[in-house]
Amino acid sequence: MRPLSPREIECLQWVALGKTYTDIAMILGVSHATIKTNLDAARFKLNAVNLPQAVAKAVTLGLITVDVTREIEGTYENFSYPRGNSPSQS
Repeated sequence: MRPLSPREIECLQWVALGKTYTDIAMILGVSHATIKTNLDAARFKLNAVNLPQAVAKAVTLGLITVDVTREIEGTYENFSYPRGNSPSQS
């Protein structure tokens, strides 16, 4: 496997966090086409058929990390259980 460039890794990291091509382009201050080029190159180098597979391979290879606990942390503070279904009522 050819090594990914730092920019390709950075773009994959943003995708793993749920950002779109347009979001990433705005964050990095480049064009949508540049992001597409970087992600297509990363997908090719990882021999992935699609972007989710590229992200999964990058995580497996340790190229990027995904901290899902950070992404969902605090989401339960504002969660309302349907009436009578709260775990505290069990």
